Amino acid sequence: MKRSKLFIMQQAIARILEESKNVKLNYALLKNKKKIDKEIDLWKETVKPEGTFKEYIDALNKLKREMSAKLDNGAPKVDQYGEYVISAENKEKFEADAKVLKEKYAKEIKENEDKMEEYRIFVNEEEWECKIDFYKIKVSEVPDIVLGAYMEILFDLFEE
Repeated sequence: MKRSKLFIMQQAIARILEESKNVKLNYALLKNKKKIDKEIDLWKETVKPEGTFKEYIDALNKLKREMSAKLDNGAPKVDQYGEYVISAENKEKFEADAKVLKEKYAKEIKENEDKMEEYRIFVNEEEWECKIDFYKIKVSEVPDIVLGAYMEILFDLFEE
């Protein structure tokens, strides 16, 4: 199994939980979700910004916040992804200041890009021995709609 399959399993479980009213199935899925989340959180911890790269991220976020468009209440405007929306009048100044930050932290940015590439390789390795002891779900207790749509993705969770 590729490690990336855990991300797909995590998303599939979340989708099923949004719609399922089957208590036994939801219980089993939640137990497995907690195990998957714990494993993925450990991996994410390895690429968490730290040191001087974190300083860069913090400085860039501060700049974005300062240069963002403001709502009526004075709060910074954000888009649907939670990113600050830079105001039209501040766009050129923001780009110039952001460029200065990128130049100042060029080494840290490159190191982080390398770290992220290693992480992508790690997540997408062809073979990985999954050590998660999944809570098994009896196939007979799973609604047909779940089996049809998610059988292959969640195969490791099922037992006869």
